[in-house]
Amino acid sequence: MDIDNLVKMANQIGRFFEPWPDQAAACGEVANHLRRFWDPRRRTALIDHVGAGAAGSDVAPLVAQAVATLALDEPRVRALRASTASGRDSAARARAAGAGAAPDV
Repeated sequence: MDIDNLVKMANQIGRFFEPWPDQAAACGEVANHLRRFWDPRRRTALIDHVGAGAAGSDVAPLVAQAVATLALDEPRVRALRASTASGRDSAARARAAGAGAAPDV
């Protein structure tokens, strides 16, 4: 993914919400937009970019705040997905093991 393009798009979203008088609400709306409409890989790339200290140079302050909010949420989302996936994998393995067993007579 081209991080420059992701930053450009995120900054465009931030510019839309920047005039809002309530900056906390604007930050929440930017984070909500990124959460709802961006692929997790894009969000992760942007979070990693901002976390690497690049926020001061190319990411708008409002966007940097929103990305920090996302960064707090992302680990919980990943953990939830991992636990759900492992539960599905366990159920699939149990069904597969049961399918090969001889029926009780």
